Amino acid sequence: MLRLLSAVLVLVAASALAHIRLDSPPSFQVTDALGNPQKTAPCGGAGTASNVVTTVEAGSTLTVTWTDTIPHPGHYRISIAPNQSDFVTPVPVLSNGGTNCQSAPIEANPVLPTVADGVFPHTTGATGMVRSYDITVPMMSCDTCTLQLMQFMASHAPPCFYYQCATLRIVPPDAGTPMDAGADAGAGEDAGTGTDAGTGTDAGTTTDGGTPTDAGSGSDAGTMTDGGKDPGTAGGCGCSTPADVSALGLALAVLARAARRRR
Repeated sequence: MLRLLSAVLVLVAASALAHIRLDSPPSFQVTDALGNPQKTAPCGGAGTASNVVTTVEAGSTLTVTWTDTIPHPGHYRISIAPNQSDFVTPVPVLSNGGTNCQSAPIEANPVLPTVADGVFPHTTGATGMVRSYDITVPMMSCDTCTLQLMQFMASHAPPCFYYQCATLRIVPPDAGTPMDAGADAGAGEDAGTGTDAGTGTDAGTTTDGGTPTDAGSGSDAGTMTDGGKDPGTAGGCGCSTPADVSALGLALAVLARAARRRR
């Protein structure tokens, strides 16, 4: 009787030994310090929605970070899918009459929805260990995709897997992520109050428009020193143009000829 009770206690203790908490991207629901709820496929079980959505670009690198709140031998799988129903839990290999999780199949060449499998295989761990793994966001577009972090636990009584999930908004490259939206529109150097528009150096009261230096009261227009007869002549100094010089010379020649005739 004592042996049976001891075996039951060992199984109960083993089933509570492994826990993970998804830290980034944040979980789609509220979890406690250990990461619960996490024992029911595909995303841990019923809970309170956090309403957190993380926007990422297709093809970009996303760092997934989680904490082993209670360590256990095993490995991890990361998957992304438009619907939670797309996730498939592997069939584990059991030993000791089905009472012990021995191993689980690993996709050597992951196919969506699996993005990475066999991540951080380990036989030991430490409480509070933080793990980070970089993945490439699949080339897809969706407003409410789900990222699933799955933990396989060896030397553990079934169930052999725990789950954490996050909601992702996947957008095409350069299409509306925080780095590319807002900063390049509206208040940019070429728009609104930019240097080329509005009160920019080339508009309004600029040197080339409005009241520029070449118009109005400028040195080459309007109040020229020759009384405005030759607006636009060089320097505004009243100097004659070549045509004026010729006319003056002709007039002097006529006067000189008339004078000679009177003699």
